[in-house]
Amino acid sequence: MKSFSLIPLIDCARMGQALGEAEAKLAQLNIHHLIDAVLTVDSDIFVFGAQFVLRSPNNENRDEVLVYTADRLENEPGVQLTRGAFLLISLLVNGDYDPSVPNVGIVLAHQLAKCEYGEDLLHPL
Repeated sequence: MKSFSLIPLIDCARMGQALGEAEAKLAQLNIHHLIDAVLTVDSDIFVFGAQFVLRSPNNENRDEVLVYTADRLENEPGVQLTRGAFLLISLLVNGDYDPSVPNVGIVLAHQLAKCEYGEDLLHPL
Protein backbone atom coordinates (compact mmCIF):
# COMPACT_ATOMS: atom_id res chain seq x y z
CA MET A 1 0.00 0.00 0.00
CA LYS A 2 1.34 3.41 -0.93
CA SER A 3 1.51 6.04 1.75
CA PHE A 4 0.72 9.68 1.21
CA SER A 5 -0.34 12.73 3.13
CA LEU A 6 -3.36 14.90 2.55
CA ILE A 7 -2.24 18.51 2.59
CA PRO A 8 -5.01 21.05 3.07
CA LEU A 9 -4.84 23.99 0.69
CA ILE A 10 -6.46 26.56 2.95
CA ASP A 11 -5.85 29.49 0.60
CA CYS A 12 -7.55 27.68 -2.29
CA ALA A 13 -10.34 25.97 -0.38
CA ARG A 14 -13.94 26.66 -1.26
CA MET A 15 -16.94 25.78 0.82
CA GLY A 16 -20.40 24.99 -0.35
CA GLN A 17 -23.57 23.35 0.78
CA ALA A 18 -25.12 20.40 -0.99
CA LEU A 19 -28.89 20.34 -0.80
CA GLY A 20 -30.07 16.74 -0.43
CA GLU A 21 -27.44 14.07 -1.07
CA ALA A 22 -23.95 15.44 -0.51
CA GLU A 23 -22.50 12.42 -2.35
CA ALA A 24 -24.30 13.45 -5.53
CA LYS A 25 -22.82 16.96 -5.41
CA LEU A 26 -19.33 15.68 -4.55
CA ALA A 27 -19.45 13.12 -7.35
CA GLN A 28 -20.41 15.81 -9.87
CA LEU A 29 -17.55 18.01 -8.69
CA ASN A 30 -15.20 15.03 -9.07
CA ILE A 31 -16.53 14.11 -12.55
CA HIS A 32 -15.92 17.68 -13.75
CA HIS A 33 -12.43 17.79 -12.16
CA LEU A 34 -13.38 20.57 -9.78
CA ILE A 35 -12.18 18.39 -6.92
CA ASP A 36 -9.52 15.68 -7.18
CA ALA A 37 -11.08 13.12 -4.84
CA VAL A 38 -13.94 12.45 -2.47
CA LEU A 39 -13.26 11.24 1.07
CA THR A 40 -16.28 9.27 2.27
CA VAL A 41 -17.42 6.06 3.92
CA ASP A 42 -20.61 5.93 1.84
CA SER A 43 -20.50 3.63 -1.20
CA ASP A 44 -23.37 5.60 -2.81
CA ILE A 45 -20.67 7.87 -4.17
CA PHE A 46 -20.07 5.40 -7.01
CA VAL A 47 -23.77 5.39 -7.96
CA PHE A 48 -23.47 9.13 -8.52
CA GLY A 49 -20.41 8.70 -10.73
CA ALA A 50 -17.40 9.66 -8.61
CA GLN A 51 -14.11 8.82 -10.32
CA PHE A 52 -11.59 8.97 -7.45
CA VAL A 53 -12.60 8.01 -3.91
CA LEU A 54 -10.69 7.80 -0.64
CA ARG A 55 -12.00 5.62 2.20
CA SER A 56 -10.70 4.83 5.64
CA PRO A 57 -10.90 1.06 6.24
CA ASN A 58 -10.77 1.49 9.99
CA ASN A 59 -12.78 4.13 11.85
CA GLU A 60 -10.32 3.99 14.74
CA ASN A 61 -7.17 4.52 12.65
CA ARG A 62 -7.69 7.42 10.24
CA ASP A 63 -4.02 7.32 9.16
CA GLU A 64 -4.74 4.52 6.69
CA VAL A 65 -6.65 5.38 3.50
CA LEU A 66 -7.74 3.14 0.64
CA VAL A 67 -7.91 4.60 -2.86
CA TYR A 68 -10.61 3.55 -5.31
CA THR A 69 -10.93 4.66 -8.91
CA ALA A 70 -13.96 4.10 -11.14
CA ASP A 71 -11.66 2.84 -13.90
CA ARG A 72 -10.09 0.20 -11.65
CA LEU A 73 -13.47 -0.95 -10.28
CA GLU A 74 -14.76 -1.34 -13.83
CA ASN A 75 -11.73 -3.18 -15.23
CA GLU A 76 -10.56 -5.30 -12.28
CA PRO A 77 -11.27 -8.99 -13.01
CA GLY A 78 -13.91 -10.32 -10.65
CA VAL A 79 -15.12 -6.83 -9.76
CA GLN A 80 -16.27 -5.24 -13.04
CA LEU A 81 -18.49 -2.59 -11.50
CA THR A 82 -19.55 0.28 -13.74
CA ARG A 83 -21.70 3.20 -12.66
CA GLY A 84 -24.72 1.33 -14.05
CA ALA A 85 -23.73 -1.77 -12.08
CA PHE A 86 -23.57 0.24 -8.86
CA LEU A 87 -27.00 1.71 -9.63
CA LEU A 88 -28.53 -1.71 -10.24
CA ILE A 89 -26.99 -3.13 -7.06
CA SER A 90 -28.24 -0.17 -5.04
CA LEU A 91 -31.77 -0.76 -6.34
CA LEU A 92 -31.71 -4.52 -5.70
CA VAL A 93 -29.98 -4.65 -2.33
CA ASN A 94 -31.12 -2.75 0.74
CA GLY A 95 -29.66 0.73 0.51
CA ASP A 96 -30.25 4.25 1.74
CA TYR A 97 -33.42 4.78 -0.30
CA ASP A 98 -35.46 1.61 -0.62
CA PRO A 99 -35.77 -1.82 0.95
CA SER A 100 -34.16 -4.66 -0.95
CA VAL A 101 -35.88 -6.87 -3.49
CA PRO A 102 -36.92 -10.04 -1.64
CA ASN A 103 -34.43 -12.92 -1.94
CA VAL A 104 -31.81 -10.80 -3.72
CA GLY A 105 -28.53 -10.46 -1.87
CA ILE A 106 -25.28 -8.77 -2.79
CA VAL A 107 -23.87 -11.85 -4.59
CA LEU A 108 -26.87 -12.22 -6.93
CA ALA A 109 -27.06 -8.45 -7.45
CA HIS A 110 -23.35 -8.36 -8.40
CA GLN A 111 -23.84 -11.24 -10.87
CA LEU A 112 -26.77 -9.44 -12.49
CA ALA A 113 -24.78 -6.22 -12.61
CA LYS A 114 -21.91 -7.96 -14.43
CA CYS A 115 -24.46 -8.88 -17.15
CA GLU A 116 -24.69 -5.12 -17.83
CA TYR A 117 -28.38 -4.77 -16.95
CA GLY A 118 -27.52 -1.62 -15.03
CA GLU A 119 -26.27 0.18 -18.15
CA ASP A 120 -29.87 0.33 -19.45
CA LEU A 121 -30.82 2.27 -16.33
CA LEU A 122 -28.32 5.00 -17.22
CA HIS A 123 -29.35 5.19 -20.86
CA PRO A 124 -33.13 4.69 -21.10
CA LEU A 125 -34.85 4.32 -24.47
